[in-house]
Amino acid sequence: MFRIISWSLKWIIISILVVFVGMMACVYFIDDYSAYIVKSNSMQPTIKSGDMVFTGHPGRPLVGDIVPGGIITFQRHDETVTHRVEAIEGDIIYTRGDALEETDPWTVSRFYDVRGCYLFHIPYVGLISSYLKTRTGWFLCVILPAMCLLGLIIREIIREASRSFSYHPVKQKSYPELGKNVNYLKYR
Repeated sequence: MFRIISWSLKWIIISILVVFVGMMACVYFIDDYSAYIVKSNSMQPTIKSGDMVFTGHPGRPLVGDIVPGGIITFQRHDETVTHRVEAIEGDIIYTRGDALEETDPWTVSRFYDVRGCYLFHIPYVGLISSYLKTRTGWFLCVILPAMCLLGLIIREIIREASRSFSYHPVKQKSYPELGKNVNYLKYR
């Protein structure tokens, strides 16, 4: 019973990882879709700081058009911002963060500034990315596992090398049925 549960759990986890890696590959290789890490709480409670937001270009498959009440990601100077659309007047879009009471003091151009429309988000994934950028995170999550893996590989190489090259010098072994001692080399 325990084996069935552990086997099922293992395959569920592997399936989730495969789907996640597949989504990330699609986002990476298909130019119509992107992923961004949210760095502020301006969209709280919908999207929190540290969440990873997935977007797609308006009008593409799986993505709707820009509409009031929808969430868009746009470029503002050197920042990428994800806010809710308040109103649209032709090419100009007015936005506001959910945690803010007033409309943003700037406007967004539909054709020049918009990077994509919100598809979904994954909570806390950005926190892992931010942690990996620290020295401690890099050491614990990248360097230490790499050193452990390298140590295991070296240990296996040494173990296999000692098995194939170890031999004992000539020993005498008696075979009573033959009535004499025989010299032999022992290889493993």
